[in-house]
Amino acid sequence: MKYLKPIAFILFLIPVLFGVLSGCSGRSEIPVSDADSTIQYPSKEANGIAAKIILCRKQDKKTGTRFGLGTVFKIREKETVNAFVDLKNCFFHTDRMLMFHLDWIGPDGRSVFLKRIDLSSTDSSTTINSSISVAPEKRQAGDYILKVYLFRELIAEKQFKLVDEDQTGELLPSAIISKITFFGNKDKKTGKLTSSDSIFTIGERERVYACIDLINHRDYADGELKFKLDWIGPDGESFFRKPIELPLTDSSSQLISSISISPKNRQTGKNSLQIYLFDELIREQSFELRLAPKQPVIQVNQHNIPIVLYSKTDPKSDVLTGPDSVFTLRERAKVYAIIGVKDLLVLGKKELKLRLDWVGPDGRSFYGKEISVTRADSATPIESMISISHGKRLPGQYVVRLSLSGVLVGMKRFELRTNSDNPL
Repeated sequence: MKYLKPIAFILFLIPVLFGVLSGCSGRSEIPVSDADSTIQYPSKEANGIAAKIILCRKQDKKTGTRFGLGTVFKIREKETVNAFVDLKNCFFHTDRMLMFHLDWIGPDGRSVFLKRIDLSSTDSSTTINSSISVAPEKRQAGDYILKVYLFRELIAEKQFKLVDEDQTGELLPSAIISKITFFGNKDKKTGKLTSSDSIFTIGERERVYACIDLINHRDYADGELKFKLDWIGPDGESFFRKPIELPLTDSSSQLISSISISPKNRQTGKNSLQIYLFDELIREQSFELRLAPKQPVIQVNQHNIPIVLYSKTDPKSDVLTGPDSVFTLRERAKVYAIIGVKDLLVLGKKELKLRLDWVGPDGRSFYGKEISVTRADSATPIESMISISHGKRLPGQYVVRLSLSGVLVGMKRFELRTNSDNPL
């Protein structure tokens, strides 16, 4: 029956050509391209029927969600390209039956499939559809066109491309992922991920976070994106799987997942994160887990990290005076400690766990401050401050201590005096 196709196509073209040659076209000869790349031939009449063409890989029969929207598709077994033509202003033309033709044109300019659709005057449909198989034995790579006719007059068309299955390019759904970043920490106060890397040290209460940045993902479906994040161990087996359903009404442009990397849960070696979209693997990225040193090695470039003290007596002024080691007790007066941490180096660590203590004349800490400093923050000095008003402090010898993982790495002594203690 293949020999009938050219004949059918010629019979279909005769009325079209006759209408064009006779000059009775009801459509503009100047096409208009929409944002979705549909090329329309506007009606010369007010409230004329218009058509918007949407091409996709498949449609969920239960929900009607269309998946794999685009204009580039892979040639595969049991795959189809589906066309949905959304019609506008049909209700202005209920006095007669509407006859449409959807014509699929191949790279050689010939029709590969022609479908006629009639909408009766009582039919309230506003969408018509057609599809073609893109199996390798039926299609070849190249540029195709879908043309939509109303009463054999061209009203819209859309170009698309078929590529071989092993070809990479813009059609890949992986293109909706701009990047994947692994992190080792999460700020408890802000929730911000820090310490991005591809190598992480196994430890108690340690985690690896994956942040997947999405781009143009709303162009891939018109309902809901169904992701699956699969964490793969060194043995190639999945140890954690997280499904994520992202409605396109959601303004999110990131996916977040995390795993524990405690010694009892993980093994050293190459791990990876596989990302699936509608059960199709679209991206994979690796990271490595290593054991922490048996004896943590702490190296301090300077045994005495410099701590500089300043004073501030005017609460309205931002000016610090000093540096100094003797300060006078008075109302609203303060002592500031400025500490540079750029001279600290901790082997095998990406974050410094510091503690700053202000110690009084009795040898006890009256104010302590836990400080976490990443390598990115190491260029910024640490600041701390105490009040030295009469009601809060006594005269005597004080100490500022800086510790790293319990090891003293910096110390500064200073004295608080009253006005009567100061020599004239």
